[in-house]
Amino acid sequence: TNQKYNDFEIIKLPNQEGITTTSPTALHGVIHVPHKRFALDTLKKILHTHPMPAQVLIFVNTPHRVKITVKKLAEMGIIAAPFTGEEQKQDRTDVNKALREGYVGIVVATEMAARGIDAPYLTHVINYDLPTDASHYAHRAGRVARGGRPGIVINMTTSQKERHVPFTRFAKPLQLQDQMYIVQPREGKLPIIGLSNQPQPPKTSDTSNS
Repeated sequence: TNQKYNDFEIIKLPNQEGITTTSPTALHGVIHVPHKRFALDTLKKILHTHPMPAQVLIFVNTPHRVKITVKKLAEMGIIAAPFTGEEQKQDRTDVNKALREGYVGIVVATEMAARGIDAPYLTHVINYDLPTDASHYAHRAGRVARGGRPGIVINMTTSQKERHVPFTRFAKPLQLQDQMYIVQPREGKLPIIGLSNQPQPPKTSDTSNS
């Protein structure tokens, strides 16, 4: 049987009632999923956390992974736009414009493609695949918490080998130790996701059918 969501193993939780912030500095969360087969379900739960993220940028490491992730999310009733170097230039321009104007809520992207994304209302970055090093992590995390807005970066780990990577390979060299936390799912909720004064795009559209 599948392990229940609120049974995921947790190392620590800084605030049992959850974390809210109005700080322009991003919070960095780590969710350890005990097996890769639970990763997609965990991603769905993150996207459906209340209050729901205004706009989300999901990072994976290859264009093929983008296609697979977009397809699997669609099968779960969640609409996400792909953003890779393999997309037509006009398609990338359209997605970027839709993000900027608030017409799209979820984008799945590769890191290189996302360098051209301009999304002032982006609230969440999710590293569905972890980046390779601290400089790439800094680039991904830099998509949120701009212009004094709050933002959250969620790192998903799916193996014992990966579970400490966000702390040792990213947080330490970038001096983010005081901003990175293990996230504890409790009763199907992710405490670190909630943001006070969460910015809202001027125009929105439904991103899921569930």
